Amino acid sequence: MLKSLRIQNLAVIDDLTLEFGEGLNLLTGETGSGKSIIVDSMAFILGRRVASEIVRAGADAARVEASLEAKNQVRQRLQEAGIDITDEPAIFRREISRSGKGRAWINQSPVTIGFLQQLAPLLADIHGQQDQELLQRPELHVELLDEFADNSAQRIRVEAAYDAMQRLRGQLQAAAMAETERLQKLDFLRFQIEEIDEAGLKSGEDEELQRERNLLAHGEELLRLSGEIYEWLYNREESALSLWSRAAKNLQRLISIDPTLEALNTSAEGARYALEDLAYQMRDYSQKIEFDPSRLQQVESRLEKIERLKKKYGRTIAEILALQAGARDQYHQLAHWEERRDALATDCAQAEKKYQHEAGTLSERRARAAIKLQKTMENELKSLAMEKSRFVVSAQPAEATQKGSDRVEFLISPNVGEPPRPLAKIASGGELSRLMLALKTVLHGEGNEILVFDEVDSGIGGRVAEVVGLKLKRLATRQQVFCVTHLPQIAAFADVHYRVEKEVSGRRTVVSALALDRQGKLEEVARMLAGAEVGKSALEHARDLISRSTPRLVN
Repeated sequence: MLKSLRIQNLAVIDDLTLEFGEGLNLLTGETGSGKSIIVDSMAFILGRRVASEIVRAGADAARVEASLEAKNQVRQRLQEAGIDITDEPAIFRREISRSGKGRAWINQSPVTIGFLQQLAPLLADIHGQQDQELLQRPELHVELLDEFADNSAQRIRVEAAYDAMQRLRGQLQAAAMAETERLQKLDFLRFQIEEIDEAGLKSGEDEELQRERNLLAHGEELLRLSGEIYEWLYNREESALSLWSRAAKNLQRLISIDPTLEALNTSAEGARYALEDLAYQMRDYSQKIEFDPSRLQQVESRLEKIERLKKKYGRTIAEILALQAGARDQYHQLAHWEERRDALATDCAQAEKKYQHEAGTLSERRARAAIKLQKTMENELKSLAMEKSRFVVSAQPAEATQKGSDRVEFLISPNVGEPPRPLAKIASGGELSRLMLALKTVLHGEGNEILVFDEVDSGIGGRVAEVVGLKLKRLATRQQVFCVTHLPQIAAFADVHYRVEKEVSGRRTVVSALALDRQGKLEEVARMLAGAEVGKSALEHARDLISRSTPRLVN
C-alpha cells in the first residue's frame, strides 16, 4: 500500500505531499490541473524513464519520495539485495537532475533504476490513457492471455526451443551452400591457414623482436656508455674507486682522532662494494653487446612480415592465431560438408520436434485459458453494464515465433445478433475503457499490487459511470486503487479524495492538492455535477449520489 507521496520540483509541481489510505483513492480537478502529473510521479518512483525536461524551471533537480508498505515477496527481494528493512513502510526516493543524471534509494540504500523496474510489477500496475490504444493492437493480446494463464515458464521453454531451432536451421543452410561457393571458400581458407603456418608465428614474438631491434639499433651507443661507466668507476687512474681509497684513508685518520665517527666506516665500505658491483656489471654487460648489422636486418625483415599479417588477419599475433584456428575449424566443416550436413539435418529435425512439442503445450494452455478468460470477462462486462456483449478470445495457428505458434486476438460483439469483431474496428471509447477495467480486474484478482487508473472513465457517463464506480469500489476492497476521474458518479465512491488545483502564485504556476473531508467531498461532487456555480439542487444531487454509493459497497 502507498502510504504517502511527496513530489518536489517535478513539472509544474513545486512541493506537494499527499497522504493515502486503504480502498479507493481518487484525484479530481479541472482538465490540466496536474492530476496526471501525480500519476506520472508514481511511475517515476517505480523506475519509469523520464527526460530531464521534467525538472521544474529554476530547480536543479526533481525529487519524489514514497512511503510503501512492502508485501512478503517485495520484502524478500529487498533483503536479497542487502537493503535493511523493518516493520515500518519502506521509503523509496528518486531524483533526476537538470543534466539528466538520476539517483535512487530504498530506505538509506542506493539502488539502480533497473532494480526499481524489477520491483515495479510487484508493487503497482499503472494504467494510463494510452493503454486503451494498446488494447486495440492484436499483437499484444497474446501477452495478456499468457499473463492470465500464468504461462511465463512455458514461454521461456518455447523461446529457448525456438532459438535452438533457428540456430541449427542457419547452420544447415550454411552447410548446404552451392558446390562452387564451397570450393572457393575452401581455397580461400587453405590460403589463409598456409600463409599463417608458413610465418611460424609465436605468441609474444613481435614484442621480443621489437626489444631486440631496439638493442641492435643502439648497440654502438650501449657499448660506449657501459664502457665509459666501467672506466670511470674502476679502470682509470683517477677512477671513482681510486678516489674512494683516498677518501677511506682520510676517514680512518678522522676516526683515530674522533672515535664517534666509527659508524661511518660501515657506510664507506658499503659504498665501495656498491661501486665495485656496478663497475663489474657494466663490464660484463658491455662484453655481451652485439653490434651485428646483418642480425638487425633479419629482425627488421621479420617484423615487417609480422606487420603485413597483422594488417590482413588481426591486430596482434594472438588474434592472428585465433583467426587461423577458426579457419581450420571452418575448413574441416566444409571439407566434410556431407557428414556435417547430415548431422545438422538430424539435429535440426530434433530441434523442430522439440519446438513443436513446447509450442503445442503452450497452445493447449492458451486454448484452455481462452475459454476461461472469455467466461470471466463476460461476467465482468455484465457488472459493467455490458451484459449483452460477447467477448471472444480467438487463438488460431500461426507461423512459428519465439512466442509460440498462435495468433491471439480479442474480439467483441457488443450487440445481440452481431458476429464478434476485432476491438479496433468495433469498440467505442467507453467500451474500451470498460474492457480495460475488466481485464485489469481479471488479471489482478489476487490483489497483490496497487492499481492506478488514469481516467479509466473515458467515453462513459450516466448510469454506466456509476457502475464503473461500483466496480472500482469493489476492486478496492481487495487492494489499494487509485483513480483520476472527471465523473461525479465515480467520485462519490471515494474513500480518500483529493481535489487537485492549478493556480498562479508569484508569477509561477503552482499545483496544490486538498484532502477533502466529508463536506469537501460533497461540494466537489456537486461541482463536478454543476460546474463552477454550485446550487442547492447540485448539492442535493451530490448528497444523493454519495448516500447511494455507501450501502452498495456493502452488498
